[in-house]
Amino acid sequence: MTENRILIVEDQASVRKALLTALRRENYAATPAADASEALDLIAHNEFAVAITDIRLPGKMDGLSLLERMRQTHPEIAVIVITAYGSIEGAVQALKLGAVDYITKPFLPDQMIALLEQTLGVRKRQSDSFREIVTQDPVMLDILDQVRSVAPGHASVLIRGETGTGKELIARAIHDHSPRSTTGDFVAVNCAAVPETLLESEMFGHEKGAFTSASSRRVGKFERADGGTLFLDEIAELSRELQAKLLRALEEHEIERVGGSGPIKVDVRVIACTNEHVETMIDDGRFREDLYYRLDVVTIDLPPLRDRRGDIPLLARHFLDFFTREYNKDIEDFSQESLDILQTYHWPGNIRHLRNVVEQAVIYSTDRIIQSEYVQPERRRRNRRRDSSDGCAIHVGMSMAEVEKIMIQSTLEACNWHRTKAAEILGITPRTIRNKLNQYAQEEEEAPKKETR
Repeated sequence: MTENRILIVEDQASVRKALLTALRRENYAATPAADASEALDLIAHNEFAVAITDIRLPGKMDGLSLLERMRQTHPEIAVIVITAYGSIEGAVQALKLGAVDYITKPFLPDQMIALLEQTLGVRKRQSDSFREIVTQDPVMLDILDQVRSVAPGHASVLIRGETGTGKELIARAIHDHSPRSTTGDFVAVNCAAVPETLLESEMFGHEKGAFTSASSRRVGKFERADGGTLFLDEIAELSRELQAKLLRALEEHEIERVGGSGPIKVDVRVIACTNEHVETMIDDGRFREDLYYRLDVVTIDLPPLRDRRGDIPLLARHFLDFFTREYNKDIEDFSQESLDILQTYHWPGNIRHLRNVVEQAVIYSTDRIIQSEYVQPERRRRNRRRDSSDGCAIHVGMSMAEVEKIMIQSTLEACNWHRTKAAEILGITPRTIRNKLNQYAQEEEEAPKKETR
C-alpha cells in the first residue's frame, strides 16, 4: 500500500525529526531526505503518495525546482510545500507549478497531519486508541474492526497466534473499547510464567494459613479484575485441575480462595490467548473440551509477521522512534539495504523479535541512517556453537546451563519450534520450555545493554 507513504524533504534536522515522529505516530510510513538530491534518489527507488518539501533547500536545487522535476517524472505524487512566514509569493508559485497545498512555518505537527488527511482524501481506519497496534495490513485492519464489534459485549474471547504477534495488545484494545474500561481494570496473568504450585493462588487468591507460606490473606487476579477484564496469557499451560476451576468460575461467576470457606461472586470478562493448537490438546486429553467451547465464544486469529510484510517498515520505524528517544540517539531512518534485510527475513519471533533487532541497531549505530551491518535478525543463531556432524556442539568445559540451552534450542529447531513435540522428546513439560525461552530472551535483551555501560 502506498497511501500512507510520505516523503519529507527538509534540511533543518529539528523540523525533519519532529515531522517524522508525528507522522509515524499516526502510522504514516514517513521517509526523510535532507536535500533535493537525496529526495530524487528515494523517489527513483520507492513509491510515495505525498511529498512534503521545504521551498528553501541547500545545494543546486531548491524546493520549487524539485517540484518541477517531480511533476515531470512522478506526477502521481501529491506535493505539499513548506514556506517561511511572509513568503507567500513562493507558495503561490508552487501552486502554479502543481503543488496541491502549502503550509507556513512555524506550524504544529497536527496541522500538517490534518493537511495530509485532506490531501489524501481518506480517513485512516485506526482510531487514536489503536495507536500501539501499528498496521496498514488489510487482514489486521479487519481484525481491528472485529475488535470494535466484540468489545462492547461480555462474551469470552480466545485470541490465537504465534509468540510475539501482539495478542496482549489486542486484548487490551478490547478492554479499552468496552464499558468495562470505566468499571474495572485490565488484569493479566501469564499462565506459563507462574509456577504451577502457585498458579491457583495467583488466580483465585488464598486465605491466611491455607498453606505453609500463607502468612496473610491474598486477593487473586479474578477478584482484582472484578468489573473489568482478566487476560489469561498462554491458557494451554493450565493443568486439568485448574481448567476445571476456571470453567466453574466462568459458568457460575464465582470463585473460591485457596483455603476459603465459601464462594465469592465476581463479574469478570475473560480474554484468553494461546499459541498452541488447542484442538490437538483436546484430542490428546490435555485440555478440556467444555472449557475450550466456553472460552471460544469469539475467536481472533492473529497473522504472523511474515504474512504481513507490508507492515515491517512501518513497525521498524515505529520502534526506531521509540528507541531513539529511549537512548537519546539522533537517528532518522534505515538505509534501503537495511529495510530490505528486515522485509525479507522470516521473523520466527514475530513483532517482539523485530522490536529487539531495532533496539540493538539503535544501540550500536553511530550514523543518522542505520546501515545494514547493524541490522542482524540472525544474531542469536550465528552466535550458537554448532557441530558439523549433528548440529549440536557440546564439549568439555561447558556449564550445565549452556548444555541445557543448546539441547532445548536444537530440539526445538528439529521440531520446527513445536514446543509440545520438543517437550516430549526432551522428557520435560511445554511449560518448562516456555519458561526457559523467556529466560533466554530476557538474557539476550539485557546483554547489549550491559555491553554499552
